Amino acid sequence: MKKHLANLRNTQNLGRALFAALLLALTTPSFARLGEPETLIKAEATQLGASLLEERTATHKIVTLDTPAELRIRQWVNAQGRVFAITWAGPVMPDLAQLLGRHYTAFREAAERGHSTRSAVRLDTPEVVIESAGRMRAFRGRAFCPPMLPAGVRPEDIR
Repeated sequence: MKKHLANLRNTQNLGRALFAALLLALTTPSFARLGEPETLIKAEATQLGASLLEERTATHKIVTLDTPAELRIRQWVNAQGRVFAITWAGPVMPDLAQLLGRHYTAFREAAERGHSTRSAVRLDTPEVVIESAGRMRAFRGRAFCPPMLPAGVRPEDIR
């Protein structure tokens, strides 16, 4: 009887884990990619039921999406309409492959080569800087393309 109950508990735990993974996969949004045009941002906000806030400066705009899953994605867009920086914070990790676009492979390889600590990964090249850190229910990160930074925007401003 004890063995049967233990198997039942393990099955229930596995079922819960699979259900949680499925929910995460269904609720993890896709976003405009780093270095690419901003064209997807407004459609994504509508699709996700996210609130959208645009802040404009003389050289760029910051589009903030707050999802019902409490994930905040800030996409920094230059005057040419290209996403030059992205920040994220929330209880779930966004789809970094989607966010980082063509830069994701280099980021993943940096993590595999040991350019990371236990809970953080950093990639710093002339083309892109990516920092991702966190733990369960508290993830954060930023990514930006230094050559695309508008005049007057410093890396430390991207947060």
